[in-house]
Amino acid sequence: MKKIFSFIMAVTILYGLMLSPSATGLTDTSNRPIFDDSGLVETMLENQTLIETGKAALRMRTSQTSLSVPKLYQNGGNSWDSVILNNSGGVTIARAGCALTSFTMIHRYLGGSLDPSGMNTRLGNAAYPLNYLTAANAFGYSILNYSRADQSYTNTLNFCVGALLDNHPVLIGMRQGTAANPTNTHFVVARGYYSTSILIHDPNAQKNALVLSDYTSYGWTVDRLYVFA
Repeated sequence: MKKIFSFIMAVTILYGLMLSPSATGLTDTSNRPIFDDSGLVETMLENQTLIETGKAALRMRTSQTSLSVPKLYQNGGNSWDSVILNNSGGVTIARAGCALTSFTMIHRYLGGSLDPSGMNTRLGNAAYPLNYLTAANAFGYSILNYSRADQSYTNTLNFCVGALLDNHPVLIGMRQGTAANPTNTHFVVARGYYSTSILIHDPNAQKNALVLSDYTSYGWTVDRLYVFA
């Protein structure tokens, strides 16, 4: 019996390591904003309106939605995998282009045609780390809502559902470690929700997570939420 229990525990631990985002090896410790985004006045009232919309929808239990956001990968055999990110000092899109690729997915959803390589060229030095405001201005987009604070999963869910019900995907930034000393950072796109699950497009082909909890359940903290339109 003890041998069987030990075997089950070993398999469980191995399975957990296979699922854990930290096992993918994609580490991007520098993908932080390079501009002072305090210049963007975070309107708490607008965010609260978005959050309350999300809460109301979730109370219905049966409410759900899914947006037709094109899916792109930063890695996995694409023509842009080996392209060097502007302003990165030699880092490739495959290695650390999660924010750029996620923004490109939203750009495609909004009617654009660029791929991550073209987006890298278009944004220049704002491509890495992704400068949200410059990226928006490059295409005449507005930043409707955003938050730069650490978010619980519940707050993230309410925020994303509110945006998604208004047909807006959400750029989600996450980190492992502390805000002052992140060990990993990663970006994904919220493209829908079902019940209390946030459906995502993950630019990391190695992980290819389908729901946000695939990250938050393994110690990742959501610390960036941006809605472009």
